[in-house]
Amino acid sequence: KRHGTELRLGRDGSAITYGTKDASYRVDGNTDWSYKKAHIYGRQIIDGMFLAVKYDFGRKYPSWGLKPIVEAEGMQKEGRTFYDASKIRENWHDPVEREKIVAYAVDDSEDSLNLYNLMIPSYFYMCQSIPIPFEEMMQGATGKWTNRIVVRSYLQDKRSIPKPDERVTVHGGISFGNPALYKNVYKVDVTSLYPSCILTYGIYPTKKDPDQNYLNMVRFFTEERIRNKKKFKETKDSHYDDLQAAQKVFINSSYGMLGTSGLAFNDFDAANLVTLKGRRVLRTAIAWASGKDVGEWFEGYDYEKDQGIEISVPMSHDFIIGPTDTDSISFCKSDMTAFTDLEQSQLLDELNGIQDAGISFEDDGYFTQ
Repeated sequence: KRHGTELRLGRDGSAITYGTKDASYRVDGNTDWSYKKAHIYGRQIIDGMFLAVKYDFGRKYPSWGLKPIVEAEGMQKEGRTFYDASKIRENWHDPVEREKIVAYAVDDSEDSLNLYNLMIPSYFYMCQSIPIPFEEMMQGATGKWTNRIVVRSYLQDKRSIPKPDERVTVHGGISFGNPALYKNVYKVDVTSLYPSCILTYGIYPTKKDPDQNYLNMVRFFTEERIRNKKKFKETKDSHYDDLQAAQKVFINSSYGMLGTSGLAFNDFDAANLVTLKGRRVLRTAIAWASGKDVGEWFEGYDYEKDQGIEISVPMSHDFIIGPTDTDSISFCKSDMTAFTDLEQSQLLDELNGIQDAGISFEDDGYFTQ
């Protein structure tokens, strides 16, 4: 546009074009970015920043700029060229400076490609299971991906597709901080809490999905992930690690499909049942660890949303409950003395012994300070 030159990047020699209306990219539940969609004939456009946002599900990056991400991943090339971008225009015609600017541009391009190669594999493998183009998949939320699979499962049998349910309130998980200074804290979390609840308690859109294809989908990707994790452990072949990472995203997005507006197979009652079961699992763990229910640690906890569930455990301790969030609890001894490795192992076995089959806690770290 600035130089009067068309970027003829299409496979048929056509130029790149842009949408006239603003599109929206959902960053999280509170933030959306507006942008103009680009179109190139015969090619899939993967925006590096959108990819970084999806990849950074743990929010470990200081920002989603190229260089901060490269540095955070430890991928910065030794001796790479840096240049003040604001000076490029005025220095471009100086041959010495131009050489530095070109080197800077080449290094930036290599950084972009290296990050793409790091982040894209799991999404590439996911796309093989979703009936949408790669580009569209990378622009959409994960709940839409799983919905498309269930839609396809009925269309291929020439069955009708239900209308989306209207949104109702979905109660979330248990989350509280209890700010204090803790020592010798043992943290445990549930392996894939919501998918485990879905499979353990057989939760699916009962009125819309008579063939239980949703459950079949969650079970399939769960079993495939277990198989590929085992293969990766045996072979150290990154192909299997990428496959299991893709399948993990599918599994974890299965709950999101139930509670997302506008999706044909959403089911807010089922979504509420998943979080209800998840809160029951966590309340059981809190009662086991401390001998007290969640309200003793989380002032004002709304028991009404738990539909009268009463928590009873066959054994309990008097540990202090620390930060707790959705699928994990942290606890320490009342005198904050250390847990031995043997104690940690025994406590984990004990906790899993009181949970329903299919719900499994695992070690998520031990923190001395």
